[in-house]
Amino acid sequence: MVRSAKKEQDKNQNSSLGLLYLPNEILEMIFSYLSSKDILQSFFEIDSDRIQSFLSKHFAHFDFLPVIYDKEQWIKRYFNNESHLCHWIVSFRLTDQQIKLFVKYKIEFSQLTTLDIVDIGDNTLFRNDLLKIAPLLNSLSLDYLSDDMSHDDLGCLARILFNNKGTWQQQVEKLCIKNIYLPFGFHSLQLMNKLRHLTIPIRYEYQLFDLCSILPSLQSCYIDVLRPVSASSDRSMNISNRPTILQELKISGNFSSHSILYQFILLYQSSLNKLILSNIHHPDIVNGEQMKYELIQQLTPRIDFSFHFQFPFTNSDEFDQETYIKTFDWTSIIISFQLDDEQTIVNVSSIPTTNKFN
Repeated sequence: MVRSAKKEQDKNQNSSLGLLYLPNEILEMIFSYLSSKDILQSFFEIDSDRIQSFLSKHFAHFDFLPVIYDKEQWIKRYFNNESHLCHWIVSFRLTDQQIKLFVKYKIEFSQLTTLDIVDIGDNTLFRNDLLKIAPLLNSLSLDYLSDDMSHDDLGCLARILFNNKGTWQQQVEKLCIKNIYLPFGFHSLQLMNKLRHLTIPIRYEYQLFDLCSILPSLQSCYIDVLRPVSASSDRSMNISNRPTILQELKISGNFSSHSILYQFILLYQSSLNKLILSNIHHPDIVNGEQMKYELIQQLTPRIDFSFHFQFPFTNSDEFDQETYIKTFDWTSIIISFQLDDEQTIVNVSSIPTTNKFN
């Protein structure tokens, strides 16, 4: 039995060593079909400068998610602070529970700039200084399991991001938050003064108008709006003259009217060169001519834009599709209908195009 196991081990080792004689192109193809976990298990301990050179390139982006069993043994074996691996990884994808193990064993990734953390169940991880794991961290993606955590908890993400004693908060340039709505919207991010790229869900549409004043240095932003609750007064009036550098804007979610949406977008009319309106829901009929004159013609020349609107129509028999399509004679659209709770929903989508009206 022992002899049989040893034969199998020798056979696997000989198979790996046999790969040393393959051309670089073939090795590249083989590596492209394997996960980070498979490559690590099969090749990491081969004593070959050529293989190690390949590994250093392929492990720049490491996906730890497939490591389900014996996670602590994996960390002890492959990720100790003397390992080359801790100096190769530039971006790292792993779960909330997995990264807590790296914190536990005080593993430092000297070249790591991007962390993608998924399946986050609570915020206890962020009580630690993430720069002790990744001193060069500048990009952080947080994917939560649900949005049912208490906002009054000391572990609330908004409180953590607003921590003026935090270190990683002041270093991160790119932040992506998924599946959790920050209770104070952009105000929770105002101490993150190096932030340049942001993906964030917000609860209310009126919070949009805080973006320009709180984060004026953003270059790209993707916002998902949960609820169409408009502001009680025109909150954009005091900030409309602020200079902005935002170049790319993507918006999705629920709005009380198209005018609120247009008003927000036009705060960035001098800097935007790419605009995506994705899955926008509101009660108004989206009129193409109105969009052209109130929004598109006000933006910078040659802007790339696309849109997808949804709005309800009570009596579909009164909807003249041919006349409606003519209001979009300045661009190509696709129109479709669906039933939702006995209500007809009109879908209007464009194909990506360029503003030619300035």
